[in-house]
Parts: sequence; structure tokens; C-alpha cells
Amino acid sequence: MFNKIGKKIKTLATVLCVTGMVFAAIGGIATIIVTIAASSYATSETTPLLIVVAILAGLIIMALGALVAWISCFYSYAFGQLVDNSDKLVENTDKLVKALTSEAEQTDVYIEQ
Repeated sequence: MFNKIGKKIKTLATVLCVTGMVFAAIGGIATIIVTIAASSYATSETTPLLIVVAILAGLIIMALGALVAWISCFYSYAFGQLVDNSDKLVENTDKLVKALTSEAEQTDVYIEQ
């Protein structure tokens, strides 16, 4: 369950980022559709302007939502990377200690652990 937790944190960060981007796209599309549908109740003079504003608002929601989703996942992904690097560091340190210990045993030198 907790093996390779750094990779799991990074995967979760990626999934949350993609999910946030998908919801931003859905929100932007919904904004465009609802505003265009509501424009049928507006006067004919303001309808073209309302449609342009709806499309711009939807595009802004999509762009900013995707950007916020992407930026908000930086910290959790970076934390997962730190955990991965920490695991690698411990593994490499253990290998180094074992190598030095075996050399010390061969030369009868005592290494304090």
C-alpha cells in the first residue's frame, strides 16, 4: 500500500491536474451554451454582442481553469519527486555503506555505523 509512495503521489497529482483541466473545459463549454441559449430571450440588437461575450467568457474560463489546475498540482508533484529522490538516496547510501563495510572487513579496519 505504501510501497513506491512517491510515484503514487506524482500519479495522483497528474490525475488531479487532468481532472481539473477537463472540468475547466466543461465549465467553459457550459458557459457558452447557457449564455447562447439565454440570448434567445434578449433583443435582437444585443444578441450578436451577447454571443461574442459568451464565447469569450467560455474561452477565458477554459484557459484560466486549465492554468489554475496545472499550477495547483506543482506542489504535490514536487513532493512526490522529493519522496522518490529520498528513496533513491537511502538506497544508494545503503549500497555505499555495504561496499565500504565489506572493504573494511577485508582490510580489518573498523567503520563506525
